[in-house]
Amino acid sequence: MPNSARILSVVRELEPQLPALLGEKATEVRNQISPLLDQLVAGQSDGSDLLKVLCAYPKLAEELRQRFDQQQNDDFFDDLASRETIEFSRGYSQPAGTPNSAIAGQRYICPVPDCPEDWFRRGVGQSPPLCEEHGVVMVEDAG
Repeated sequence: MPNSARILSVVRELEPQLPALLGEKATEVRNQISPLLDQLVAGQSDGSDLLKVLCAYPKLAEELRQRFDQQQNDDFFDDLASRETIEFSRGYSQPAGTPNSAIAGQRYICPVPDCPEDWFRRGVGQSPPLCEEHGVVMVEDAG
């Protein structure tokens, strides 16, 4: 991957050419890359996120290939393009072992009318606490 200083330099050279390269999409791309450029300048990014956005547009990807040392970075751009394709083709799937729905908790309330205190039992073996306001044991909410 090119170093962050080189990425910054090349992207700043390309920025004024965005309207000629992308037409109507130039403003949209400029809005996408502006915060990423700021992060790169501040040292909060290595520039890969910025390159991902730019490589999503074939004309910009080709310009970037031409401006960077091709022998050294062709593999990077090929890898980036294939990763983007894979990421967009995958749908979201929940991690293995994670329940598909939330585990229901049992709600307990203070038996004193109009008391806003409540508590949820999230596991087995927990006893309902005392209401902090009234000092009485909370009861299972029927509603």
